[in-house]
Amino acid sequence: MEFKPLSRLRRFARRMAHELRRLGQWAAARRRAALSLFLRGLCQGLGVSTVGLVVFLVERSV
Repeated sequence: MEFKPLSRLRRFARRMAHELRRLGQWAAARRRAALSLFLRGLCQGLGVSTVGLVVFLVERSV
């Protein structure tokens, strides 16, 4: 059996490239989820604030 360090290095580099691609895909999915949750919270917060302001103004005018 012959020891081929170059072929082992290529296999290692190929495996690392694959892992980096998977890591990038994982991060992209998490970014999308985080952005979605952030926008949802922002919209809910704006809605609650708007309703609170309207109720405050209506109570003040009555």
